Amino acid sequence: MSGSRKIGIIGGAGWLGVAIASSLIKAGAVSESDLSFRSRRPAGERLARLNAALKSIKADGTYDMINAKYFPFSIQ
Repeated sequence: MSGSRKIGIIGGAGWLGVAIASSLIKAGAVSESDLSFRSRRPAGERLARLNAALKSIKADGTYDMINAKYFPFSIQ
């Protein structure tokens, strides 16, 4: 079915967008490659939130704990 139609889901990374996309795929209306998602947050805001979260988990030691548990080398 790929190429027959494209469906964009604004805010599709949220729970409702995921539910809509899953329903469309299960119903056979579209394939995964026919879907596109867009968040309403600008990339700069997402990046700022990600950087703030990383700074926080590095400061409290969580980052090092995750690194030690899942990686046999330093990911820093």
